[in-house]
Amino acid sequence: MRVLGDALHLFLAEDDIATKREERLQRASEIATAYEVSGFPAEHFLEAHSRLHTKLDELYPDAVWLREWPVRGRLGDQRTSGSIDFLLELSEGYVIIDHKCFPGSADSWEQQAFSHYLQLDAYATLVSQSTKKNVLATYIHMPIIGLLLELQSAGNWKSEQLPQESEENWLII
Repeated sequence: MRVLGDALHLFLAEDDIATKREERLQRASEIATAYEVSGFPAEHFLEAHSRLHTKLDELYPDAVWLREWPVRGRLGDQRTSGSIDFLLELSEGYVIIDHKCFPGSADSWEQQAFSHYLQLDAYATLVSQSTKKNVLATYIHMPIIGLLLELQSAGNWKSEQLPQESEENWLII
């Protein structure tokens, strides 16, 4: 699962929805080959990004998309740094999206996603400190299963199944 997650992460960081489908598919194939991904066709890389992009455009139509946005600073006495997968910039603040790939059954997805709450909370704090703007929302995106989960506060979440272009099952076991 780690290799597939790394390959998807790279593709999502590089992919431009506006690029011709054939070029996007070629790049997805190159990444899948380089990472020795099997059982997850290049078309699924495109589908994962397309459905995320569609949903985020619906929620935040005027957002400026920043990818692999570096953050660093202090949280209390500790220095911390990281890279935000997608940081959406809006006039009123920011939205953070972090991609995660999880093995396991559906009943464990939300809890596994929530285990990354502290990471996203740290990112939100660093973004707010450096920009003096609020972070409006933080999400975990699970590209393999098409889930976008909003982490609202400690212990709370809201999940939404992303639209699929096909009826194919995206879960790889």
